[in-house]
Amino acid sequence: MPGVSERICRPDAVIGFIASAGSLVWGMGAVAAPVVLVSLCATQIRWPSLVETKPDPSVLT
Repeated sequence: MPGVSERICRPDAVIGFIASAGSLVWGMGAVAAPVVLVSLCATQIRWPSLVETKPDPSVLT
């Protein structure tokens, strides 16, 4: 029975690992894209007011 290092270092194992890593990248990208969209939708954007107004004290009482 071959050892772990013999199974990992075979050329076909390395080629298979590289091929499956390509689909892993696509899979991770497919998961990351919706996460980015959700985080953008959940981000609160604060718009600065154009005119600084002070509250009217008579309205507050």
